[in-house]
Amino acid sequence: MPHFLIGLLAGAVALLAAAPAHAASLPSVPSGERPGPPLLYAPPADAPELSVQAPFSAAPLLVSGSEGYRSGEYLYQDYLFDDRGADTSPGRGSRGEGREDIAASTAGDVLYPTADRYAGNAADLAEFRVKALPDALVYRITLTTAKAPDTAVVGIGIDADRSGGAPVPWPRGAGITSPGLDHFITAWGTGGELDGVALPAGAVQMDTTANQMTIRVPRSRLNPGARAVWRHVAGVGLWSGQAWRTPRPGDEPTADQPA
Repeated sequence: MPHFLIGLLAGAVALLAAAPAHAASLPSVPSGERPGPPLLYAPPADAPELSVQAPFSAAPLLVSGSEGYRSGEYLYQDYLFDDRGADTSPGRGSRGEGREDIAASTAGDVLYPTADRYAGNAADLAEFRVKALPDALVYRITLTTAKAPDTAVVGIGIDADRSGGAPVPWPRGAGITSPGLDHFITAWGTGGELDGVALPAGAVQMDTTANQMTIRVPRSRLNPGARAVWRHVAGVGLWSGQAWRTPRPGDEPTADQPA
């Protein structure tokens, strides 16, 4: 689904949730029934992925591609179901005018592993947020799908002086680079590290009901002070147990290998 359409849909949901129909504003009909299906008048569904747990308190933005500060927290709302990589060639994983899979539900050339734990969606970022506490920096990454705590890996790069500079490879075989990174967090639901050194026990926690990974980095390890402004980059992939999983060439994934 195109990104702009996802953004419009998310905005429409936010408007419906904020302004439910009131009986006094509806036209009357001979049958006495309210117009539209009953679902139109139901309260919004309880989505665990939109839940906000301590130490966070800011409500989600609900508009794809948007970012902002709320209650002392930085939030970024990502586009949904855009986790198939670049769409550069025809085939099952692609979608484009004149191609064989124009009706495919997602665009992109990468095919997920077939095992149930990946659910065809395990590396899809839904939300990224950060909050500075007196003793720690806390990051929360919400995924669209999380069926097991260690299926996905999250990478967070930090350019502390925002100077850019030479490209720096992401660790653990991620296969990409970002300019001017001074620090890098890698977390995989059951553990994590900062600049190649393990984070304390319990610093990374994964809630597979809310699909939320929380990463708590002590200020003794990573401290922006009181007024620093840092540039962050973040991404999600599949975790092999030791490294990022790299798609294999070809059209057919295996149970644990993307293609």
